[in-house]
Amino acid sequence: VDTNRTNDNVFATQLLWGVETAEAFSSASSDCGHSNSPLSSFDIILASDIIYAAVVIDPLWETVQKLLCYPNGKFWLAFAKRRVPATIEFFLQKAEDFGFQYSLVSESGHIEEDTEEEEEDCNSHIKDAAGADEVFVYVFKWDCTRTSVP
Repeated sequence: VDTNRTNDNVFATQLLWGVETAEAFSSASSDCGHSNSPLSSFDIILASDIIYAAVVIDPLWETVQKLLCYPNGKFWLAFAKRRVPATIEFFLQKAEDFGFQYSLVSESGHIEEDTEEEEEDCNSHIKDAAGADEVFVYVFKWDCTRTSVP
């Protein structure tokens, strides 16, 4: 990040999830000059391959609620489908529960070309050593049609 820094408004750092840690993170980032407001909010939040257990989903959405600019902020998520207890369907339902709407931006993959029979059985899957079958990219934004806003 430092090598590619074009201005002082770009930074990367660890973020623990939950209301209290998001508020502390926001306050600390505004103290570092990353915002003019007492609590920082961010235009874009990026995340990749972070959903492994259902118990982390509420704290994640609490964090996004606290930190994402309203009404135009965007939360980008790359989700690798794995054999774990948390499903993308559950995650997407929670997004709506927390006041967000979403769209699928990309489903990436390739088709293995070993034989014609195998090729017919495959359909745009990415397979990796960690057991991911497919990778999906979603963008989330505030659902401004809801009556309650943050």
